[in-house]
Amino acid sequence: MGFSPIVATAFQKTLSYALILLIVPTFVLEGYRENGFMILKELIVFSLVIIVLGYLYRYVNYELAVSVEHGGRVRGFFGNPNGLGLYLIVASILLVVVRSISTESISIREYFVFIAIILFVAYASGSRTALLSILSLLGTIRIFKFSVWIGLVIFLLIVISYEYLFQSALGLAVGLGLSDDLRLDKIEDGSGRLIAWQFAWEEVKKSLFIGKGFGYDVKLMRDNSFVLSRLGHEGGVHNTYLIIWLNTGVVGLILFLRGIVLLIIEGSKKSYVAIPVLLAVAISIIFEPWLAASLNPYTGMFLVALTVLVSPLIIPQNDEIEIEEINE
Repeated sequence: MGFSPIVATAFQKTLSYALILLIVPTFVLEGYRENGFMILKELIVFSLVIIVLGYLYRYVNYELAVSVEHGGRVRGFFGNPNGLGLYLIVASILLVVVRSISTESISIREYFVFIAIILFVAYASGSRTALLSILSLLGTIRIFKFSVWIGLVIFLLIVISYEYLFQSALGLAVGLGLSDDLRLDKIEDGSGRLIAWQFAWEEVKKSLFIGKGFGYDVKLMRDNSFVLSRLGHEGGVHNTYLIIWLNTGVVGLILFLRGIVLLIIEGSKKSYVAIPVLLAVAISIIFEPWLAASLNPYTGMFLVALTVLVSPLIIPQNDEIEIEEINE
């Protein structure tokens, strides 16, 4: 990794990553030792309370809970509809992870109520990334529960036939009258994201292997905000892969992806939802930068789910415990 152009920010980011990677797993494991799965259920319920109260707050302060500048999309307490959408993604991930390994802690009735709330608020937020990620998660967990191999084959078929499925989904949405709600008129340019991606990629090609240090993506987009605004984009890179590539080079990107994949592979030995979780996260970070940052409510929640999946304390992996029994 190269030297960051903003040293103070780079130091703060490095420190924050170290702290969250140390504190979150420790918090989860200590809570589990003291309260078992109840601590995880309480975290899920707390998350849903934030989601529900954020939606209902529109009746108290409409301008705070609903983003008028985004066409009346619900944002709750997150300041931005896409921020609410990301929180819904990580909340659904934690929910399915805990439910898959402890059916006693969350009943089937509670599970479906929680999922219904998440899907409803995701639709109200107008976050296409949230809807796509959550629906892909829910759609693949049943397949992977039945057979991992069948799940992988179906996933490959979806990738191969993506363009046809995408156009079919658009036609269905238009037929159902959801064009305005899902902002289908802006889907081709990704609401300006393609502009940011193309700009960032041109910069990536100047330093493919090394990168230019933590925080470089922020400086790059801020320094060129006037040009990007004239092209139709406001904000950052909006892509976790590109951000990590910009900052740490292809070496850093490979190490980052390797770490996530290895954790998911380890988790897949214990729960059938691990690979669907990976797919949902992989989709969401194409369009949003949350996993390239630490000081947000999303990365921490995802680390909680990963800790639950891979910790031998929560799911002992030995000859006496069969994965099939855990998943029942």
